[in-house]
Amino acid sequence: MSERTEAEPGNAQASTEKVTFFTILRNRNFRNLWLGQIISQMGDYFAFLAILVVVGTFAQDVNETTQQVSVVMIAATLPRLLFGVLAGVFVDRWDRRLTMLASDLIRPALTLAMIPAFMSKNLWLMCILAFAMSAVGTFFNPAKGALIPKMVPTEHLTAANSLSQTSMMAAFVLGPALSGAIFFLAGAGNEWIAFVLDAVSY
Repeated sequence: MSERTEAEPGNAQASTEKVTFFTILRNRNFRNLWLGQIISQMGDYFAFLAILVVVGTFAQDVNETTQQVSVVMIAATLPRLLFGVLAGVFVDRWDRRLTMLASDLIRPALTLAMIPAFMSKNLWLMCILAFAMSAVGTFFNPAKGALIPKMVPTEHLTAANSLSQTSMMAAFVLGPALSGAIFFLAGAGNEWIAFVLDAVSY
């Protein structure tokens, strides 16, 4: 399978034309990737906050809660430090689309595995799963970043990257707010719904 996804005919604009986000979104390939990632990132925030909420219910006191939440956060962020640079090196050698596809197949399975871990209140299993989910995701972002230049004309690349980054920041703001509303509507003990939403968002 070829890695290259050609920019669509008709999307190359004259160099004198102002490139806007709407210009970029007329590119079907980029638009599909962009929309998919907004939904997926929102789902990731649902699951991450659900993990923190659930782990907080495992503890018997405030100090224990702080310790357990800290352990989970370390497990979820450590892969970025361990594999961040290596992921970029490997992705340069791999098919980008296959890397993204593999990531989007593995992460939902790991996310759904969080449900029995939540039901059994198994903190260490949740830490292992959080580590694995983050590790797999570490390979997705470099693959996406390397694929965008193959989707859009060169003169659109800056705007495309800017839109991608802006969307990530929007998901960072909206994700926690929406997840809080979902937890409130679902009620205590039903945080597993966030894991289902995250799994289907891929």
